[in-house]
Amino acid sequence: MKLKIYIVDDEWMAIKYFHMLLDAVDLDCEIIGESLTAAKALKEIVYLKPDIVFTDISMPVMDGLEFSEQVLARVSTKIYLLTSYKDFDYVKRGMKLGVADYILKNELNAETLTKLLQKAEQDILEEKENQQLLLERNVRNFLLNDSDDIEDHVYENRPLQRYGMITVFEPYIISLKHPTMEKKLRLNSIEIQNK
Repeated sequence: MKLKIYIVDDEWMAIKYFHMLLDAVDLDCEIIGESLTAAKALKEIVYLKPDIVFTDISMPVMDGLEFSEQVLARVSTKIYLLTSYKDFDYVKRGMKLGVADYILKNELNAETLTKLLQKAEQDILEEKENQQLLLERNVRNFLLNDSDDIEDHVYENRPLQRYGMITVFEPYIISLKHPTMEKKLRLNSIEIQNK
């Protein structure tokens, strides 16, 4: 999995340092965007949907906490707060908002960044797997549930508005044979009906 990263910091040198650290990290990741202002970053993040956002806490106009709150309201991503000093009030407020963690800038090096990105990648993969399992369960329940005790409030008291859809995938075969000589595909309708 290639991790997509976005960096927000009002200091250009901090962004350049982050680029240098990321070059030293032996993981499949890329910086898909960077910004010196939170307002510009917010617009780009909503469009780019990065896996991870690193943001400075102390920025003019919109600080890192307000920025994090607005990002998390629009996009599902992991946010890491970058700070130059230990301020546990910021940390507590950030955790309540749903940020993943905070990092002291003076402790940020290739080793700590590698560990952080490895953990983030593992967490993201677990979240995606759980979302996939939940989606499969919901689709299965939707297609197989023909009773009146439907959990989904959209179809409550309207059982005739439920629809099922079956998609049959056939492998695409590239053939250099003459079209009249190609084998005709036949679907087994009994098998489809049973499904």
